[in-house]
Amino acid sequence: MTAASAVATAGQSSFALAYRSGAALFAVNGVIQDSADYVAADGATVVFAHGLNAGDVVSAHSLAPIYELQPAAFSARLASSSANATGAGLVAAVICDTEFADEGAVYDPVAGLFTAPTTGLYQFNLSVGLSGLTPAMTDIALTLTAGGLAFVARSAFADPAPAAATLRISQLAPMAAGDVASAAIVASGGAGDVASLIGGLPSETFFSGFLVR
Repeated sequence: MTAASAVATAGQSSFALAYRSGAALFAVNGVIQDSADYVAADGATVVFAHGLNAGDVVSAHSLAPIYELQPAAFSARLASSSANATGAGLVAAVICDTEFADEGAVYDPVAGLFTAPTTGLYQFNLSVGLSGLTPAMTDIALTLTAGGLAFVARSAFADPAPAAATLRISQLAPMAAGDVASAAIVASGGAGDVASLIGGLPSETFFSGFLVR
């Protein structure tokens, strides 16, 4: 709360005081006045219904603005497995195409993109399951890109590689309004893109996020 004040002369009713229009309280000698006893609308002048005494102190107390967070939360999964998605270094976009929730219409299930509606700190949770890994594959890497930052979870394999694996990322990320978040995975080694993204229920591949503050 911020305040501005003035000292009255005998009979004075109009005072030039700066305040937040529609969000201010007015006091005379420290006593908050009833809104019926004055007119204040332009943010610069308050006019009392009666003249004040000489030496009365008039103060305007501007209330701090209240900010409401825009709703921003989503959760989506991969509805069915995506065959031959990655292998031999081929990067596959992770597109969770079936939404559980989307508060604020912030997630595009066709492109697999989250768009921040406002500047703030966001929490993301990402899980991707891969099947069809071949013994010659050397590692897999999952990347979450959010607001120009990249977060990577990686798993290196001893020979031979397992037939299936899951990588997860849980990360806070600062984002500006309009920034996007997306996910991608890559399996290195092996002969060709033979590994599949695991979809269906229970969810092995999912992407969710929300605005923290």
